[in-house]
Amino acid sequence: MQNVLVNGLDGIGDGARTIALVVFVAVNLFYIGGVVLKRSSDFVDRWTSTWLATSIVAVALGTGVPMATGLLKLALGGHSNPVPVQSVTTK
Repeated sequence: MQNVLVNGLDGIGDGARTIALVVFVAVNLFYIGGVVLKRSSDFVDRWTSTWLATSIVAVALGTGVPMATGLLKLALGGHSNPVPVQSVTTK
């Protein structure tokens, strides 16, 4: 049961990071494209606050959700890829 929860948390963290990265890149490409194509201060004045807020939210979700899932995994005491421990015997 614990492995299922840990793997689920891994999936949630990875998915959130991927979605946040795609949103961040797309929003910035659209904004840069708009600035280059429009070349007007009206466009910049109108869309800068929206662009900035969206970028900040994307970065916050892209870092916050994986961090939260990592802390939950730590609390559960699980690892997604556990390292096998080899026993050492002495003579």
